[in-house]
Amino acid sequence: MPWLGILELHVLRRLGSTATRLGRKLRDALLLKHPEAVVRDYSPARQAVIRQLYQAAMARIALADETTDARYAAAAVALHREAVRFLISAILLSQDATLQGVPLALRAGADKLEELVQAGALPALPKRYAETMSILDAPDLLALDRLRPRRAVRDRALVETLVQWLRRQVEPRSLRRIRATRTVRLVLAGAVLLGLIAWGLVSILSAKNIALHKRVTMSSQYPGTPNPQGATDGRVVAPYQAHTAIESDPWIAVDLGAVRKISTVKIYNRTDWHYESSLPLTLEFSKNRTDYYAVDRRTVAFTGSKPWVFTPRASSARFVRVHGHPGGCVVLTEIKVYGH
Repeated sequence: MPWLGILELHVLRRLGSTATRLGRKLRDALLLKHPEAVVRDYSPARQAVIRQLYQAAMARIALADETTDARYAAAAVALHREAVRFLISAILLSQDATLQGVPLALRAGADKLEELVQAGALPALPKRYAETMSILDAPDLLALDRLRPRRAVRDRALVETLVQWLRRQVEPRSLRRIRATRTVRLVLAGAVLLGLIAWGLVSILSAKNIALHKRVTMSSQYPGTPNPQGATDGRVVAPYQAHTAIESDPWIAVDLGAVRKISTVKIYNRTDWHYESSLPLTLEFSKNRTDYYAVDRRTVAFTGSKPWVFTPRASSARFVRVHGHPGGCVVLTEIKVYGH
């Protein structure tokens, strides 16, 4: 229906627009565009006062954070009260270079802060802001000390929420510090990007197990033994995954699906201690399933943890076959073929 196509186009456009906005936000966050724009117009003197106010606030916040006992929640709020006063003054000074009398009294600063929020110059105030200010600006300075510890802790949590909001509105770094931070971020981002590229190249260029889940055929199957397809499932499962009958010409072969360049072949023996029962074994390659040629011969026992490993030179094949000797059998747990 036509309207389905219109809907799909609308959805794609919305997704594209959302991705563009997210990309722009990530770029600005990485490059610190907003902090730089905020600080660029500050005079050195103005920047110095803002930083002093912010550092004074942080010193009191650090002391309050060390006071974790509920009995001293009132003392922590008193420290936060001073921090709020300094942070509000720093925010107002960042918005108005002509501001005088900093740090402002708490109530006077809060009134100006609320005006900026109403004018859209600052984001919305945190929830329960009015209740928080009533705690901080209470006429009775001993009101908190008379509260029960649980109530004092709750009030402290409200105050800390406001403090965190105020901290996010202050940019105490100098222009030089912001640019230095951006340089470090770009260097780290570049290093991460180069690392991802290198990892991707290694993943692309490194050989993979091209025998994984490929078709397995056998000259015969010993009664009651597992489905031989387990010999290419990527796992070494005890005691074995493929077992021919005892016969005159036993073999187990893997069809890679197409002629592939082979870099390594790993063959895992049975795991029930009868490691030498199939020896000697011959590893063979073929491109057409008819004309096999020997590439390696094994006369020394190997196990399920220490496989028989063969590394050919510039070999290509579609079929990889493990050939036993007349009157014997071939028993394996896994065949892995690495290549491209």
